[in-house]
Amino acid sequence: MGNCSFGADGSHAVISVPGGTAHDLWTTGNFAPRLMQPMTDSDIVIEAKFDSGFAAAFQMQGIQFQQDSSNYLRFETYYDGLAVHVYVASFIQNIPTQRLDLPIGNSGSQIWLRVIRQGAAWSVNWSRDGTNFANATTFSYALTATRVGVHAGNDAVGVPPAFTARIDYFHVSVP
Repeated sequence: MGNCSFGADGSHAVISVPGGTAHDLWTTGNFAPRLMQPMTDSDIVIEAKFDSGFAAAFQMQGIQFQQDSSNYLRFETYYDGLAVHVYVASFIQNIPTQRLDLPIGNSGSQIWLRVIRQGAAWSVNWSRDGTNFANATTFSYALTATRVGVHAGNDAVGVPPAFTARIDYFHVSVP
Protein backbone atom coordinates (compact mmCIF):
# COMPACT_ATOMS: atom_id res chain seq x y z
CA MET A 1 0.00 0.00 0.00
CA GLY A 2 3.00 2.31 0.30
CA ASN A 3 2.76 3.40 -3.33
CA CYS A 4 -0.78 4.81 -2.96
CA SER A 5 -1.73 8.40 -2.33
CA PHE A 6 -4.37 10.07 -0.17
CA GLY A 7 -5.60 13.62 -0.41
CA ALA A 8 -8.45 15.97 -1.16
CA ASP A 9 -9.50 17.85 -4.30
CA GLY A 10 -11.52 20.62 -2.65
CA SER A 11 -14.77 18.67 -2.35
CA HIS A 12 -13.75 15.00 -2.11
CA ALA A 13 -11.46 12.72 -0.17
CA VAL A 14 -9.26 11.06 -2.77
CA ILE A 15 -7.55 7.65 -2.68
CA SER A 16 -5.34 6.85 -5.68
CA VAL A 17 -3.72 3.54 -6.61
CA PRO A 18 -1.13 3.31 -9.37
CA GLY A 19 -1.37 0.80 -12.20
CA GLY A 20 0.89 -2.21 -12.42
CA THR A 21 0.45 -3.39 -8.81
CA ALA A 22 -2.66 -5.00 -7.32
CA HIS A 23 -4.26 -3.24 -4.35
CA ASP A 24 -6.99 -5.70 -3.50
CA LEU A 25 -8.74 -7.50 -0.66
CA TRP A 26 -8.60 -11.21 -1.23
CA THR A 27 -6.73 -14.36 -0.25
CA THR A 28 -3.32 -12.71 -0.05
CA GLY A 29 -4.52 -10.13 2.51
CA ASN A 30 -6.04 -6.70 2.72
CA PHE A 31 -3.90 -4.55 0.44
CA ALA A 32 -6.54 -1.97 -0.52
CA PRO A 33 -5.64 1.51 0.73
CA ARG A 34 -8.28 2.83 3.09
CA LEU A 35 -9.34 5.71 5.29
CA MET A 36 -10.59 4.19 8.56
CA GLN A 37 -11.95 5.46 11.86
CA PRO A 38 -12.64 3.71 15.17
CA MET A 39 -16.20 2.62 15.86
CA THR A 40 -18.22 1.19 18.70
CA ASP A 41 -19.39 -2.38 18.04
CA SER A 42 -23.11 -1.61 17.79
CA ASP A 43 -25.99 -1.11 15.37
CA ILE A 44 -24.99 1.44 12.77
CA VAL A 45 -25.80 2.87 9.34
CA ILE A 46 -22.93 3.92 7.08
CA GLU A 47 -23.58 5.77 3.85
CA ALA A 48 -20.92 6.86 1.38
CA LYS A 49 -21.20 8.66 -1.93
CA PHE A 50 -18.55 7.94 -4.54
CA ASP A 51 -18.03 10.27 -7.53
CA SER A 52 -15.48 8.09 -9.32
CA GLY A 53 -15.81 7.02 -12.92
CA PHE A 54 -14.66 3.48 -13.66
CA ALA A 55 -12.57 3.22 -16.82
CA ALA A 56 -10.96 -0.23 -16.70
CA ALA A 57 -11.76 -3.70 -15.45
CA PHE A 58 -11.31 -4.44 -11.77
CA GLN A 59 -11.18 -0.92 -10.39
CA MET A 60 -12.99 -0.95 -7.01
CA GLN A 61 -14.20 1.30 -4.18
CA GLY A 62 -16.28 0.68 -1.10
CA ILE A 63 -16.90 0.47 2.62
CA GLN A 64 -15.00 -1.80 4.96
CA PHE A 65 -15.75 -2.93 8.53
CA GLN A 66 -12.79 -4.39 10.42
CA GLN A 67 -12.54 -6.47 13.54
CA ASP A 68 -8.77 -6.61 13.00
CA SER A 69 -6.36 -6.82 10.05
CA SER A 70 -7.46 -10.31 8.99
CA ASN A 71 -11.17 -10.35 9.95
CA TYR A 72 -13.39 -7.89 8.09
CA LEU A 73 -16.33 -7.26 5.76
CA ARG A 74 -15.97 -5.74 2.31
CA PHE A 75 -18.92 -3.89 0.69
CA GLU A 76 -18.03 -2.31 -2.63
CA THR A 77 -18.67 -1.53 -6.24
CA TYR A 78 -16.28 -2.71 -8.92
CA TYR A 79 -16.15 -2.64 -12.70
CA ASP A 80 -15.58 -5.83 -14.72
CA GLY A 81 -15.02 -4.03 -18.03
CA LEU A 82 -18.69 -4.35 -19.04
CA ALA A 83 -20.78 -3.56 -15.95
CA VAL A 84 -20.55 -2.14 -12.45
CA HIS A 85 -21.18 -4.70 -9.70
CA VAL A 86 -22.12 -4.49 -6.03
CA TYR A 87 -19.85 -6.94 -4.26
CA VAL A 88 -19.79 -8.24 -0.69
CA ALA A 89 -17.32 -10.62 0.97
CA SER A 90 -16.51 -11.61 4.54
CA PHE A 91 -13.04 -12.58 5.71
CA ILE A 92 -12.02 -14.84 8.57
CA GLN A 93 -8.23 -14.95 9.00
CA ASN A 94 -7.97 -13.48 5.46
CA ILE A 95 -9.97 -16.38 4.01
CA PRO A 96 -12.80 -14.88 1.95
CA THR A 97 -16.39 -15.96 1.53
CA GLN A 98 -18.19 -14.24 -1.33
CA ARG A 99 -21.64 -13.12 -0.21
CA LEU A 100 -22.79 -11.19 -3.30
CA ASP A 101 -21.66 -10.30 -6.82
CA LEU A 102 -24.52 -8.38 -8.42
CA PRO A 103 -24.20 -6.55 -11.79
CA ILE A 104 -26.12 -3.25 -11.61
CA GLY A 105 -25.50 -1.77 -15.07
CA ASN A 106 -23.05 0.77 -16.37
CA SER A 107 -24.52 4.26 -16.20
CA GLY A 108 -23.05 7.29 -14.48
CA SER A 109 -20.05 7.90 -12.29
CA GLN A 110 -21.95 8.54 -9.05
CA ILE A 111 -22.95 5.73 -6.74
CA TRP A 112 -24.14 5.63 -3.15
CA LEU A 113 -23.59 2.65 -0.85
CA ARG A 114 -25.51 2.27 2.40
CA VAL A 115 -24.63 -0.50 4.87
CA ILE A 116 -27.01 -1.17 7.75
CA ARG A 117 -25.96 -3.31 10.67
CA GLN A 118 -28.48 -4.47 13.26
CA GLY A 119 -26.97 -7.08 15.57
CA ALA A 120 -25.58 -9.80 13.33
CA ALA A 121 -27.77 -8.75 10.35
CA TRP A 122 -26.02 -6.80 7.59
CA SER A 123 -27.76 -5.14 4.61
CA VAL A 124 -26.16 -3.35 1.69
CA ASN A 125 -28.18 -0.95 -0.42
CA TRP A 126 -27.11 1.04 -3.47
CA SER A 127 -28.40 4.04 -5.39
CA ARG A 128 -27.59 6.07 -8.50
CA ASP A 129 -29.43 9.20 -7.30
CA GLY A 130 -29.01 9.20 -3.50
CA THR A 131 -32.77 9.00 -2.96
CA ASN A 132 -33.97 5.68 -4.35
CA PHE A 133 -32.02 2.80 -2.81
CA ALA A 134 -32.22 -0.85 -3.84
CA ASN A 135 -31.41 -3.63 -1.40
CA ALA A 136 -28.64 -5.79 -2.84
CA THR A 137 -28.51 -8.37 -0.05
CA THR A 138 -29.07 -9.00 3.64
CA PHE A 139 -27.19 -11.70 5.53
CA SER A 140 -26.22 -12.75 9.04
CA TYR A 141 -22.59 -12.53 10.12
CA ALA A 142 -20.95 -12.18 13.53
CA LEU A 143 -18.21 -9.53 13.56
CA THR A 144 -16.88 -7.50 16.47
CA ALA A 145 -16.36 -4.31 14.47
CA THR A 146 -13.70 -1.92 15.78
CA ARG A 147 -13.05 0.22 12.65
CA VAL A 148 -14.99 1.37 9.61
CA GLY A 149 -14.09 3.38 6.55
CA VAL A 150 -13.71 3.58 2.79
CA HIS A 151 -11.29 1.81 0.49
CA ALA A 152 -10.16 1.88 -3.12
CA GLY A 153 -8.29 -0.69 -5.14
CA ASN A 154 -7.49 -2.48 -8.35
CA ASP A 155 -6.85 -6.01 -9.50
CA ALA A 156 -6.67 -7.76 -12.84
CA VAL A 157 -5.57 -10.73 -14.81
CA GLY A 158 -2.50 -9.14 -16.31
CA VAL A 159 -1.65 -5.54 -15.41
CA PRO A 160 -3.85 -3.91 -12.73
CA PRO A 161 -5.15 -0.50 -13.87
CA ALA A 162 -4.59 2.79 -12.04
CA PHE A 163 -7.65 4.12 -10.22
CA THR A 164 -8.64 7.18 -8.22
CA ALA A 165 -11.64 6.94 -5.89
CA ARG A 166 -13.34 10.26 -5.13
CA ILE A 167 -15.43 10.09 -1.94
CA ASP A 168 -17.97 12.91 -1.69
CA TYR A 169 -19.09 11.95 1.82
CA PHE A 170 -19.00 9.24 4.48
CA HIS A 171 -21.87 9.49 6.96
CA VAL A 172 -22.35 7.52 10.20
CA SER A 173 -25.74 7.27 11.93
CA VAL A 174 -27.67 5.03 14.30
CA PRO A 175 -30.68 3.09 12.95
